[in-house]
Amino acid sequence: MERSTDELQRSLLISRLFLDIARAFRGVDWPNENYGMHAADGMLVAAVFIGETEGRPMNASKLAEFVGVPRPTVIRRMAELARNGRVVKDGTVWRYAGPRDIEGTRRATAAAVKAIIRTAEQLSRLDT
Repeated sequence: MERSTDELQRSLLISRLFLDIARAFRGVDWPNENYGMHAADGMLVAAVFIGETEGRPMNASKLAEFVGVPRPTVIRRMAELARNGRVVKDGTVWRYAGPRDIEGTRRATAAAVKAIIRTAEQLSRLDT
């Protein structure tokens, strides 16, 4: 089944939004490294932050399910993230170590919000 022009446009807008948000935070968390090699790490750190903020810290199995990464990979990557100070192991669960650059995080969040609003406006125009 062929996709309509509107479906393609929606997919394009969402894909651009995803990349805009990833690029905004890449500069904060991995400023001097190749972010492409760390995309799953960014997802894991975000999942740890979500779990902790929502009052349900996650263990390796929950992170694997939440992010869609095999558990052995989660265990290996979380150990590396802990060595780099991005997360902290607390018993069987993982905790967010906090932002490395608070001002950078604020700027990245503001850029992400702008990208979300812009994309929402563009998607809304497609529906009219």
